[in-house]
Amino acid sequence: KDMARQYMFDSDKTRLKFLTETHPVIMNHLFEELIDKKFHLQREHAVVEERTELPDYFKDKYLLPVEKVTIADDFRGIPETKYYDTSANEFFVEGIGWLDNDAYDREQKESGLSADDFYKKVTKINAHYIDATGMPGDGDMAPEVYALMHEKSYAPENEEEYQRFKDAHERRLATAGVAELPTEYYGVRQNSNNKYAVVGIAADGIVTVVKDNIPSVAEAKKELLSVYEQRKSAAHVELMHPQTIDEISARMYDPTQGLLQNQYRIEKCDDQPDSTHMLVKYTLDEKEGNYNQTGILCYGDYFKCNDALRAAIAAPTPPMPSHDKSTFEIYQLKLSAETREIRFISLDSLTEQGKSPNISTYDKMYEGDFTEFEQAGDTIGKQLEAVFNKFNLNRPDDFKGHSLSVSDVVVAKGKAYYVDSFGFKEIKGFSVPEKEHKQAEEQDKKPVPKKT
Repeated sequence: KDMARQYMFDSDKTRLKFLTETHPVIMNHLFEELIDKKFHLQREHAVVEERTELPDYFKDKYLLPVEKVTIADDFRGIPETKYYDTSANEFFVEGIGWLDNDAYDREQKESGLSADDFYKKVTKINAHYIDATGMPGDGDMAPEVYALMHEKSYAPENEEEYQRFKDAHERRLATAGVAELPTEYYGVRQNSNNKYAVVGIAADGIVTVVKDNIPSVAEAKKELLSVYEQRKSAAHVELMHPQTIDEISARMYDPTQGLLQNQYRIEKCDDQPDSTHMLVKYTLDEKEGNYNQTGILCYGDYFKCNDALRAAIAAPTPPMPSHDKSTFEIYQLKLSAETREIRFISLDSLTEQGKSPNISTYDKMYEGDFTEFEQAGDTIGKQLEAVFNKFNLNRPDDFKGHSLSVSDVVVAKGKAYYVDSFGFKEIKGFSVPEKEHKQAEEQDKKPVPKKT
């Protein structure tokens, strides 16, 4: 009402009075229009003192770029992803409200305004930032403050300090067990029968059909977006043209690996209920020089079989060194969600969770000569203590892991030892049992062409 009075909307000569008496909702609409008009008049004509200093709250912080993704159709009408880093999370546009980056771009194009003129309508920006301890946060700030934060974050004189902030942030992520997501590639390919298929690069680097016999572009788009929604929380999902997928797959091939003893392939499965794919194992026949099918490791959809394929490829050979070699190995838990609750805990605590050390959750971080540690004492306990001391106080330059800690495993003299809260404990079965479903019929075996 106070705002209405200053615009003299109480005259009997205006139609406004009679409208508002009959339709109160119109008064509310007019108030909103007046507020919006007042804002733009102030932005256009008022003399505003330019801010030259950051508010106290932001003085000890830097902007934190965060990965965002936008999805747009290519010339075929098939979605493709575009990833980019930005510290701006959302924009508050007067008369519209909060908009994320995609919605902001869309509204700007539909408004008919230039990018600069549309940005003048922004009154607040929600941005990501970090402090000196690497702690991330989000905060609302005026566009002028965001501009000052941006200038500070990318000023050459602040480069070293900014890097320390980002390094602290990376250490926080590592301590929390937050690992970088793997990248997965998917696209849509048209087959010779004029049907479409969603394809992806499997864990072995081979382009594999995820879903096939799709009748139209519209259905293929729907299936591809379904794959994206299903996988985006577990992976960095790239949607792209199938030719680009083929090129990436070719780059993944390692010609130096030669013929492996075992090969694994994801194949279509038509004879199992509730299964569209299967993971098949092939073993090299060294006499014949080709591969024969020797088992099926998994039934399920493409994603279940691909997880099994990834595990089969990653599973190392059982690490127990032979007794005639005085070597040792150090294993440390992988940085993943699977190991977050079992890192740096005692063997008893692990057992209470119904678990035991499994090599599939570990990475081998070091292998070396055990001779120098054998000189530390006549018992394996004393020798392992010498290993512990060296890999905490005087770590070798080629050691890739963190200081030897609880939950690590040391393999020496044919046995595996768990680094416990106090001392070391021998553990049995530190290997991945190979689970295979043998084919019942010999005639079901089929060869796989050799790599050239």
